[in-house]
This record gives sequence, structure tokens and C-alpha cells, in this order.
Amino acid sequence: RKKKPPHPIQQSPSRIPGNFEKEDEYEWKIICWIDSKALFGDVDTHTNSVLPQVETYVHRFGPGLVLYWFGHAPLSRLGDSHGDVVVVGGDLPDLFLMPTGEYRGQSGRQLF
Repeated sequence: RKKKPPHPIQQSPSRIPGNFEKEDEYEWKIICWIDSKALFGDVDTHTNSVLPQVETYVHRFGPGLVLYWFGHAPLSRLGDSHGDVVVVGGDLPDLFLMPTGEYRGQSGRQLF
């Protein structure tokens, strides 16, 4: 069975604010890919299906982001592949830090 890559694979890594559990407290996380899932990220599905799949992406492409369209279980209950997978629900993060040092929003426009 042919393994599919995540979509999209970014040409160069960017950074996003990670650890969304604490408002106004986050650290920048590097991401090289985004995998979009049209489902709710429950603990069982994340642990037994999604995490094994995205760990192959981590080994091939580096750290990345899993976007669950319909939200997810509390982050404290979801694995993050030793910090290499950022999990978000509903929408992409509002802020990206590009390799050039520019801040960009979801639309790709430069913010500052």
C-alpha cells in the first residue's frame, strides 16, 4: 500500500504558537507539514489511528500540525509524538512566523 504524504508539505518550515491550553502563554513550534482531518479528534482515534500515521510524517518530513475540523479531546489526553506534533481543532492558527522573520495570518498576508 502506497503511503500518502500529508497536505500540504511546506517548502520551508514555519513556526506557530504551540501549547494552546494556556491563554497568552505559548512557545513557538516549528511545523513542516499540515494534516487536515475531517473528524473530531477523540482519544482512541488519535492514539490508535492518527498518531501512528503522522509519526511516519515526523520521521520523513520533520515536525508538523494535525488539524481536527470538529475539535478534539483535551490536549492533555492526546499524544504529541514527543513534542513533534501540534494538535489544533476547528481552524488553523491565526499566526505563522515565516523563516524570513515575517508574521503572516491564515490568508498568507504579511501582518507586521
